[in-house]
Amino acid sequence: MKKKLKIGVVGVSFGMEFVAIYKKHPDVESVVIADIDERLLKIAQEKFGFCEEECFTDIQPMLDDPEVDAIHIV
Repeated sequence: MKKKLKIGVVGVSFGMEFVAIYKKHPDVESVVIADIDERLLKIAQEKFGFCEEECFTDIQPMLDDPEVDAIHIV
């Protein structure tokens, strides 16, 4: 069985379009997001149902998470 991926998206202003794509992709298990703009994070969180633990104002938690397979910087 193929391992499903955990993807990080950094920059949700334009990146929100990619969040939607990754959320629907059959090979993606989960998505986490980061942006320095907390207002944009809140919008993405409400639009896509992210919990607080999946939203960051700093990329470092994604880099430190061994379960994140790829980070898409937008």
